[in-house]
Amino acid sequence: MAEPLPFSLKMYRLGTRVISPFVGMWLQKRLKDGKEIGPRLEERLGRSTLKRPEGTLIWLHSASVGETNAILPLIGRIALRFPTVSLLLTTVTVTSAEIAAKKLPEGVKHQFAVLDTPKAVRNFLDHWQPDLAVFAESEIWPNMLFDLNRRGIPAAMINGRMSDRSFSRWKYAPKTIRWLLSAFTVCLVQSQTDLRRFQSLGATHAVATGNVKFDVPAPDASAMDMAAFRNAIGDRPVWVAASTHPGEEAIVLEAHQRVQRAFPTLLTMIVPRHPERGLSVLSLARKRGLRASLRSAQRQPGKGDQVFVFDSIGELGLAYRLCDIAFIGGSLAKRGGQNPIEPAKLKTAIMHGPATFNFSDAYAALADGGGAEQVDGPLKMAQSLERLISNPAARQLRASAAAKAIEPLGGALEKSYAVLSTYINEASTRHS
Repeated sequence: MAEPLPFSLKMYRLGTRVISPFVGMWLQKRLKDGKEIGPRLEERLGRSTLKRPEGTLIWLHSASVGETNAILPLIGRIALRFPTVSLLLTTVTVTSAEIAAKKLPEGVKHQFAVLDTPKAVRNFLDHWQPDLAVFAESEIWPNMLFDLNRRGIPAAMINGRMSDRSFSRWKYAPKTIRWLLSAFTVCLVQSQTDLRRFQSLGATHAVATGNVKFDVPAPDASAMDMAAFRNAIGDRPVWVAASTHPGEEAIVLEAHQRVQRAFPTLLTMIVPRHPERGLSVLSLARKRGLRASLRSAQRQPGKGDQVFVFDSIGELGLAYRLCDIAFIGGSLAKRGGQNPIEPAKLKTAIMHGPATFNFSDAYAALADGGGAEQVDGPLKMAQSLERLISNPAARQLRASAAAKAIEPLGGALEKSYAVLSTYINEASTRHS
């Protein structure tokens, strides 16, 4: 890159170099908290027990579960159409690593994401020597981008987005963000709004290809689990609060207690965004005097249960198939709203809070098409829930409208692949 490194990024490199000797203690703390896997801690420092495959290697990176699920179809397509190219996926969280272990195509290697310190980045790149780096969404790591550029390794961003908040903040550091964005060979972004923002902040080659999450298949569920749950639930009214964050479960539980006056057998299922919070959500329900159980302790809801908490990963497909009413979390906790595309594809009547910037296009389409309703607290949530339970026709109408609203928004996967395939071909040519 011709443009010199801004002072802010020089300070970042210096700071991360200074803290490098202490990251081991930080990793041990994360290990104690269940956020790391002991035998694989070395991967976070760029050291691997796996051998680099010979030939062309494409490295793809996603942060957490949502990004990993979104990038998996792209990985599958690359693996199918470039059978001689080796693929490496890195992820940050333990849950995303578990998803990768279950769903990655045969032969695709997985590692935990390397920390963005100069030494760890150098270890990682020295070992893996990728021919192309692909980052999902807005994963921008200065030391990694610096070393990729210094080594002449092209970097691509896919499914990039720029929220209102991030756009406003980056305006105060124009040299920093211009350097970071121009470090990418290409930025494939979700919308025309994102495109304008990326270009105005310094992206030299940006293309609006859409949101690949619209092309991700709805999460699946086993027929055995479905049958067992349906037998346990019977004809009780049931709904799900999906991907909830701290503070949202209390609202959901209050709404449950309000609706329970009209529907005494109501069952509320809660799927926390982070499964390890299951026990605390269970405790919260019991403190309110509700009979509640955990998925890990009791495979299905008991006859007397009023609340059932999922504390395991990969259960949303099951929950959405069991419930035709869903509240989507992250939208009342001001976290930008979790993914509404999955329940919409499964014809679920959707409720959400006002914070929806993570999936603004999807929520806008749902609002325009009548597939979702915005609620701002327990009272409105309870009112909406009671209406939907009382009126099956209205519930079905909203669920069908949700599926119809989402349907036209696909196609980003093929567009993103079409652009990336050019760079994969170039990488293969360089290696031949």
